[in-house]
Amino acid sequence: MERLDRAFGNSLLKFMFPNVMVSHLSRSSSDHCPIIVDLLRVDVLPPKKFQFEYVLFGHIDFFKVIFDSWDMFPQFPLQTLKACSLSLTWWNKHVFSNVFKMKRRLLARIKGVQFALQDGPNSFLINLDSKLNKDYQFILNQEEEL
Repeated sequence: MERLDRAFGNSLLKFMFPNVMVSHLSRSSSDHCPIIVDLLRVDVLPPKKFQFEYVLFGHIDFFKVIFDSWDMFPQFPLQTLKACSLSLTWWNKHVFSNVFKMKRRLLARIKGVQFALQDGPNSFLINLDSKLNKDYQFILNQEEEL
C-alpha cells in the first residue's frame, strides 16, 4: 500500500510550467495508479498582468530586454511571452524606475549643484548641472507621455 507511482521534473520544467500538477487516479485492476501530469493547470487567481506603457519605448535598454527574454524559449511561444513579461516587469521596477521618484531625485541634485555653484564657478559642477538639466528635461518628456 505504498505509493510507488511518481512523476519527475526539474527546475526548467517548473520554470516553463509553473502551475504543473501531478494527480494520481484510482487503481482498477493493477496495483499501479495512473498518473496525470497537468502542465497547464489554471490558478484560481489570475496572474498579475504586465501593464505596458508607451513611455518604455524611449529608454535605451527597452529593446535589449525584449530580445534577451525572447531568446529564452524560442520554441515555446507562451513561455516566451511570460518570460518577456517577467523581464519587463523586473526591468521597469529596478532599472526604468518610477518617473516621479526620478524627477524628485533629479530636482534635489540640481538644487544641490546650483547651491554649490553660488560659491564660485567650477567646471565640474557646471558640466554636472548641464547634464542633470538634460536628464531632467528627458524625465519631463517621459512624465508627459505617461
